[in-house]
Amino acid sequence: MLRDETRIALIRRVRDRHTYFVFPGGDIRGDETPADAATREAHEELGVQVVLGPRLLIEEFRGQTVHYFSGLIVGGDFGTGTGDEMRGSGTTDRGTYEPVWMELHDLLHYDVRPRALAAILTGG
Repeated sequence: MLRDETRIALIRRVRDRHTYFVFPGGDIRGDETPADAATREAHEELGVQVVLGPRLLIEEFRGQTVHYFSGLIVGGDFGTGTGDEMRGSGTTDRGTYEPVWMELHDLLHYDVRPRALAAILTGG
């Protein structure tokens, strides 16, 4: 989870004509730690370098353990990710991917996944 003073970095997904938002992230590769994967995914999906803070949530999703960390952007250019899902128009056979900023107070008004992390961040 990357944020500035009032906003959270998310990926806007449109799939099967449904719009929802997810926190940047992805699979852990080889001998990566969850923190290594989070750092790599921030670069691939958002085009930024990050310094991670504490882990905010661990949950099971589709048989995998998913880790969510807080983080600060320390370099790069937001929106310039080069991961497979971000290349070209950000459109794949799994829908579209678009890096966006969302105001923290708006998180509970949209379909933000996982909902538990949105609730942690907003106190709701």
